[in-house]
Amino acid sequence: MLNLERAKKSPAIFLRLVGISPQAFEELMDVLKKAYPDFERKKLSRRKRERVIGAGGKFKLSLEGRTLLWAHQEVRLPKELCGLTVKVF
Repeated sequence: MLNLERAKKSPAIFLRLVGISPQAFEELMDVLKKAYPDFERKKLSRRKRERVIGAGGKFKLSLEGRTLLWAHQEVRLPKELCGLTVKVF
């Protein structure tokens, strides 16, 4: 699993992984953390739900982890990500 805190300690590596600096990522997360509960509630309260809200599978990654992976999905996996995944660095 990616060690996000470890990646944030090296701004150069973080920039190459995500495309933005750790400070910009934190600002983005502040905005997302405020907007996410309303978005999630709206998404889950659609008319034709088969299960009640809260039932079903849970996310394995935090909102930060999911955002990091989303930001990185179009970029090839560099060595730094592989190293952070297996804790080589």
